[in-house]
Amino acid sequence: MYNSYQFKFDKWTAKAGLRLEHTSINGDFATVNATINQGYNNLIPSVSIQRSFKTSSYNFGFTQRIQRPGIFQLNPFVDTSNPLFISTGNPNLRPELNNTFELNYSNFAASSFNIGLSYQFSNNSIQNVSSLRRDTAIINPHDTTFTTYRNLGSNSSLGLNVNTNLNITKKLSLSLNGFITKIWLRGTYNGQFYQNSGFTGNAFANAGYKFDNGFRIGIDAGFFSGDVNLQGHSSAFIYNSLVLTKEFLNKKATISLVANNPETKYHNNTSTTTTAQYYQYSLNQDPYRTFAVRFSYKIGKLNSEIKKNQHGINNDDTKGGGKSGGGSGG
Repeated sequence: MYNSYQFKFDKWTAKAGLRLEHTSINGDFATVNATINQGYNNLIPSVSIQRSFKTSSYNFGFTQRIQRPGIFQLNPFVDTSNPLFISTGNPNLRPELNNTFELNYSNFAASSFNIGLSYQFSNNSIQNVSSLRRDTAIINPHDTTFTTYRNLGSNSSLGLNVNTNLNITKKLSLSLNGFITKIWLRGTYNGQFYQNSGFTGNAFANAGYKFDNGFRIGIDAGFFSGDVNLQGHSSAFIYNSLVLTKEFLNKKATISLVANNPETKYHNNTSTTTTAQYYQYSLNQDPYRTFAVRFSYKIGKLNSEIKKNQHGINNDDTKGGGKSGGGSGG
């Protein structure tokens, strides 16, 4: 249920809203004889004030944003595929409630340009945490890294985001967008106080040029910083893609040649975990270089394209995170 009000005075616009959300989670995990039965309500306020000019505007806003735990974070199944690194979800996780203040400037004079500054904090942050346990029920006891999720500690961040779309000429276009965030984390796990901080961020760039004969060339590049969590961090990585496209049959048909990361055969992903008991370094290597041929044909207003299936639902209020695996030692 949602209700909002808007007030407008000349070039000023003020909005206030209040949203009531009810969440119900039910699950039966027969393999581990565990159930999830949660229900909770959240009252989410939002306020914004905008000052408009001829080709630009300023906007200040405050809102609360809820991030619900993902299914892998809730799943109590214990992954023992690697007996030295055991992981499991936590069916008792509660949603993470973030308080966010934002200040944005937008300009649409020639091309679009937007820059924003934000500050966000929460006191029940969902964190991936690890501890060392000794399995004494076997003939040769050994230490095992146990990884799971907990609502603990405080999470605050200060971020800057920029995005722009430039039409340099009728044939050449350029878009840039990215953000950088400074994160501070604090929390107590297994009686031990932890604190960590660091920078996270993403940056994307795209350049495209259209030729007169139906050819188009596009170059994409991106940078993804690693994650910062309470007990460690993961490594950053970059990607790039080159696409050559040709239109024919009166622009109804398109064929594209795609090269993703042609200069890099493998991608190395590293992560570190530091606890009161141990230090862990993990390394995973995945194939990175790919090539593809894509074909599409427009039938009336219907665009039927032969391509890889994609998910059609984007749950942007779900906390990120997949399997809570500890990884393999490197």
